[in-house]
Parts: sequence; C-alpha cells; structure tokens
Amino acid sequence: MLVTPEVRARIDEMLQQQSGIVLEQVARAFEISMADVIACLPPTEFTTVAGNQFVEVMQEVSAWGPVTLIINTPEMVFEGKGPLRKGKVAGGYYNIPGVIGGHFKPDGFATISFLTRELMGRMSKSIFFLNRPGQCVFKIYLGRDNGGGLLPEQVTRFEELRKKLEPTGRCTPQQPEPIM
Repeated sequence: MLVTPEVRARIDEMLQQQSGIVLEQVARAFEISMADVIACLPPTEFTTVAGNQFVEVMQEVSAWGPVTLIINTPEMVFEGKGPLRKGKVAGGYYNIPGVIGGHFKPDGFATISFLTRELMGRMSKSIFFLNRPGQCVFKIYLGRDNGGGLLPEQVTRFEELRKKLEPTGRCTPQQPEPIM
C-alpha cells in the first residue's frame, strides 16, 4: 500500500504520542503492512537489508547467546527466550535445532529490518523478518541483563552486523534471490 501524506502524518502523530508503541498496533490501526510502518519511522531508527541475507543473519545471531524470538499475530504474541542454535539449509529450509527452533523458507523473506527504538519505556534493538507482502513473520530482540539493560556484547554484534550488510535504502517488499 502506498502511504499517503495524510496517513503518514497520522502515523507520525501516533508514534510521537505513544512513544514505544508496538509496531503491529500501528499496522493494524492503519491497515497497512509492517514494511509500511517501518518506512514511517525516523531513518535513525531502522536499517533494512534484502531478505536474501536471511541465512547470514540467522547464523550470526546464533552466536549471540540468549535472545527473544517473537511472533505477533492479531490472535497472540508468542515469545521464546534463549539462545538460537546455528542452523543449516536442507530441503529448501533453514533448519534450526533446539528448544527455540523451526524450519524457515529463506526465499520467503523479502527484507530484514534492524530496529533501534524505545519499546515499553526501554531502549530496544531488534531484527524484523518481513515477507513479500511486507508482513513481519517473526522478530528477534536482543537479550537483557538482570537489571533490564541490553547485553553490551549483543549490542556491539548487532551494530557490526547491521553495518556489514548491504542496506536496500528502503523497506518496501522486493523479490528475494533464491538460496543456493
């Protein structure tokens, strides 16, 4: 969906009035995709890369220690906390073993957005994995220490990965390159 200047102004107002609002709430309120919502954030709050970097991102995150994987739908918010194990590509899927595991179609992700923003009163850093229609399939939040602060080593690794990957310069869905 093309976000009109009027809708953009209303989104900006919502984001300012409700600092730290969950982005899914914004998407639902305006009936737009998560990609459209992310594109409305200040440019300092996100970097978006092509989805064909999915395997590289997931393999890097597997070395970070405990994170929170979240799936947010209108019906539920699912959270899994702990380390993600390193996966491998087999049978067209990226397969992650372990308690927090699963089977992901790497070529189903159009973009990946690295976000740094306030969420529920605390600074957060997260990675949103978006499909071709621009919806968030799942997201990974950096882990926190006992005092609720972000884990410094993860922050460093997040920033290094974000800077290393080639940004798309946009957050609109695009066709990913197939995985070999």
